[in-house]
Amino acid sequence: MAVTHTLRADIATIWSESRGGYDIRTVALGHPLDVEAINERSIHVKLWKYQHTPEGFKPVYGDGYIRLPKGTKPEKVISPVGQDKILKLDFIDVQQGDAAVMETPSGKVVLFDAGESQLFARHLARRYPDTTEAQPKQIDAIVVSHGDADHFAGLAEIADTETDFDDWRRLFIQPARVFHNGLVKRPSTRNGKSVPDRELLGKTKEAPGGTFIVDLFDDLLMEIPASEMNRPFQAWRRALERWNDRSPIAFKRLALGQDSEFDFLAPDGIDVTVLAPIETDIPGAAPGLSFLHDPPKGPRVNVDSLAADEDRFSGALSASHTINGHSVVLRVAFGNVRFLLTGDLNEEAGELLLDNLPDQLEAEVLKVPHHGSADFSTSFIDAVAPVVSVVSSGDESVAKEYIHPRATLVAALGRSSRVAEPVVFITELAAFYGVVGSVTPESHLTDAGGNIVLNPKALKAFFAFQRLAFGAVRIRTDGKRLLVYTDSAKATVKEAYAYEVDAAHKVKPVAVSQF
Repeated sequence: MAVTHTLRADIATIWSESRGGYDIRTVALGHPLDVEAINERSIHVKLWKYQHTPEGFKPVYGDGYIRLPKGTKPEKVISPVGQDKILKLDFIDVQQGDAAVMETPSGKVVLFDAGESQLFARHLARRYPDTTEAQPKQIDAIVVSHGDADHFAGLAEIADTETDFDDWRRLFIQPARVFHNGLVKRPSTRNGKSVPDRELLGKTKEAPGGTFIVDLFDDLLMEIPASEMNRPFQAWRRALERWNDRSPIAFKRLALGQDSEFDFLAPDGIDVTVLAPIETDIPGAAPGLSFLHDPPKGPRVNVDSLAADEDRFSGALSASHTINGHSVVLRVAFGNVRFLLTGDLNEEAGELLLDNLPDQLEAEVLKVPHHGSADFSTSFIDAVAPVVSVVSSGDESVAKEYIHPRATLVAALGRSSRVAEPVVFITELAAFYGVVGSVTPESHLTDAGGNIVLNPKALKAFFAFQRLAFGAVRIRTDGKRLLVYTDSAKATVKEAYAYEVDAAHKVKPVAVSQF
């Protein structure tokens, strides 16, 4: 499995034969390839392919061919490993939640959130196959934007694959660093009664400017007992304990200005700026995070007049809006291309960023705050002026239907862009499903006599679909060229856009090179 080359073209289809055959998959700029042979009309490669099974997409290492149009030089399509420096960032559909994986030119891996379901574990297991406890996949950092389960519970799902499966669905990882915002959710009930919002995030202190949370933690294993965490945090802690037992993890809560925590990415030419959360110095106490409020009610009919209203964030204290609003916000720069990763930033916190850092928010790529919810700051999006916006959202169940993304938010992304035809991708729309038709599920149970019988409560016949392609929004850049694309169930059909970004961050659309 020796990788000798990477793809230089934006997009290339891999075929089963040099002529004829069928399309296997599509790869993109920077994809690793083991080149077996080159002739004037094709490049014979070995790479990971994916076989569709009832359990998901099984990775299989095998042969494929990139076909070359007549007169095309191979060096236009591929380059030796290390010659082209490509940063990769993929946003994965995890239904309700956020999850992304970044790979640097030298192969460092950073995970940003992990969703709540098993979907991110499945994606990573097929992306990094053949891991074992003795040889886990090294993860240079995990960044959890904030403590809502739809952003971190998927990490426990990753750890559980080690024991839940005994095949290619297993994934062993070893994180070196875990970054988070320092807030820990407590159990929501105490002695059978609901815990007030003011107590859900630990100790608070009144100070000029409002109420502040002063219970902030770095080491989630040593500084706070599991009994003070809610159930999702406890499950996350168990996963961290497993990984930490194999090799110690460096834990750190991030706040504005702690850019040096990402110095490990500097050799790759990647500069990370930590923009939030923004801590406040509290007299006679440790630094704290402001307790945020329920958002303003009523239609957003005149945002400019609302922005001038200093009392618009004077509602009741809200633990959920506080933990969302104080998400870790990072600006990742590689050459001329900048990414803004925002977690579940909301309107009140967005305005706080605007007040403190108005000139540090512009970015070519925006991970849209809070799955595209209605709780957003139009002025914040104006300051970002994104070219490419990615909304991480997905339907999961009636209980988790939040109407994400909101139509007003999607419209605002287009209006605020600095280019005439901005791109807005939504992870759930990047997934592809094929029709199965009417199916009748059959399940069994054991009766009182020990006999296996049909379950009378099994689902009735229904019209079914099956997932044929993961929802993923994939971004590739060498620091000047910016490529964004999504897959479909057909390897030769992609939606792809390319841009050139100059040193002044002026953006020009260019043609996508495809083979």
